[in-house]
Amino acid sequence: MEKRLAAGYVDRAPTLDDTEALVEMFNAASQKLLGVDQVTLEEQRIEFEVPGRSLEEDFRVALAPDGTMAGYIEVFGLSEPFTPLYCWGRVHPAYEGQGVGSYLMDWAEQRARRALHLSAAGLRVPLWAFCNTIDSQAKQLFTDQGFTLLRHNLRMVIDLDSPQPEPVWPAGITVRTVVPGQDEYPAFVASREAFEDHFGHVVRPLEEEFQTWVHRDLNSSNYDPSLWFLAADGDQIAGSSLCFKSVDNDPGFGWVASLSVRRPWRKQGLGLALLQHSIAEFYRRGYRKVGLGVDADNLSGAVRLYEKAGMRSDPQHQMTIYEKELRPGKDPFTSQMKD
Repeated sequence: MEKRLAAGYVDRAPTLDDTEALVEMFNAASQKLLGVDQVTLEEQRIEFEVPGRSLEEDFRVALAPDGTMAGYIEVFGLSEPFTPLYCWGRVHPAYEGQGVGSYLMDWAEQRARRALHLSAAGLRVPLWAFCNTIDSQAKQLFTDQGFTLLRHNLRMVIDLDSPQPEPVWPAGITVRTVVPGQDEYPAFVASREAFEDHFGHVVRPLEEEFQTWVHRDLNSSNYDPSLWFLAADGDQIAGSSLCFKSVDNDPGFGWVASLSVRRPWRKQGLGLALLQHSIAEFYRRGYRKVGLGVDADNLSGAVRLYEKAGMRSDPQHQMTIYEKELRPGKDPFTSQMKD
């Protein structure tokens, strides 16, 4: 049965003029859960302007009777081969328990279903939803909407209270920072190749994916090319560590956004060396903490590698992924890590 908002509530597509109200709502939710602001105006503006996305079609907001922003949801992943699809949303703490979340989740599912005819024939299409593992209300919402637990993502962190060990590089490997205007595309292609083996990866059109990556990463004020490290073997990129200046609005918290090693250079210690190099650079710059995200069930041994570098899991920032199958078919995911 189609869900409806409570009397006096309305829903509509958001506009750019809603950005400030949305960020206030997102941070009210993160303050309640974690005691921090997690979203900036810049980040939300960037998200609204991702190439290929439509504010009218792919986003929805719910307004309380007095016009206050009560809830938000977005659906993304709507590009070939259109699987998996994703949704992410928030409800203002003041309007929890009013049916806003279930209405918006139902809207997201219907939006995703309208895209099914665009997906390659025969592929299984799930809708994924994400929440912090300590967010019991969101997990209950997902369960009530027919979603089931899929897996977890961890945030690994290290406190920088002493000098960090210098890396030991495999023979023939040199490391340097990216050269702006020269290295972005080859760095992206190398990283994309390295992640093809990871669970949930679906190969999408290269140029489209590159433009989205440029929009999100290079437009961010957290982008600093002197923190993007390339490990080279001759003229080939063997691996990379692409880091951002901060996360969660914390200028003392450095973030390793992407750590990857291409298949021919694995099992030689390159991933550990890149991570140690990045952590040591953050320490030299005066940072007090460094973090990264990782699939808890990663088959490449990434969690063990991060622990070897001195990192630990932060239980306050573990993410849970739920899924709902929208259409059965062949699983499109590469779920096994190849050597």
